[in-house]
Amino acid sequence: MPLANLPHNTDSETAVLDRIRACRPDINRQLFHSGQSFRIAKTLELEALPVAVKDLITELVATYRVTSAYSTTIGQTLKLLAGLRRRLIPLINGKPPRARDRQRASRFLSRLSDPTGGVYQHTFDALSPLVKQLLQRLQEVQECAACAREIDAVAVHQEALLRLWQDTERKVEGHIEHKRQLCGWLRLVWERNAAPQIRDSKSRRRSFVSAVLDCGSIVHPDANDYQVFDDWIETDVSIGLSHGCEPNPALTVG
Repeated sequence: MPLANLPHNTDSETAVLDRIRACRPDINRQLFHSGQSFRIAKTLELEALPVAVKDLITELVATYRVTSAYSTTIGQTLKLLAGLRRRLIPLINGKPPRARDRQRASRFLSRLSDPTGGVYQHTFDALSPLVKQLLQRLQEVQECAACAREIDAVAVHQEALLRLWQDTERKVEGHIEHKRQLCGWLRLVWERNAAPQIRDSKSRRRSFVSAVLDCGSIVHPDANDYQVFDDWIETDVSIGLSHGCEPNPALTVG
């Protein structure tokens, strides 16, 4: 199964990819030095880890290390949405923006189309395609009212969702989301590489994910706290959860 690709086409996204590539050698040494490679292989009931599996785990952990630096919170995203809606009002009203106002609006909108701009991932996925359209229209001095109204409607919906999540999920922090996604990707590695006789064992699956996270010095729920840990491991990563949190498309799971 091919892994989802990282976002592309902006300087900041290229910088993220460059940082991931640069840290791979150190991550690989950290994960697989001494007996750690054997420890991970043992959880899969393999005599040794195949090079392809080592490369994939390295990519996953390197991607986590780099992109988790851009984590955000629901509260920060709500502030950005409030600022966005204020800036959309003149455009919705059909007022032609002056050149200076277009530049200011474009700088603000760029944050919402940038995977490192501090926007909660679900909101980024919903808004960024529309925001990119609006940016283009502003740059080309085209009519913006219809596009601005569409963005405002999505922003209102996202505000309602985020406030609901903020109340029910106790302000889930961005770095936790990155860890959950890492665990979800590791689940896919497990499903395609664990020995068939243990593949359905959740306890053995927890042991594998725990071994990788321990070797990468990544704090995680205790393996004995199986309800919380299983919830992390069963995170759905099949729908492109994150802007900049998916591994390299050149790699495959299994």
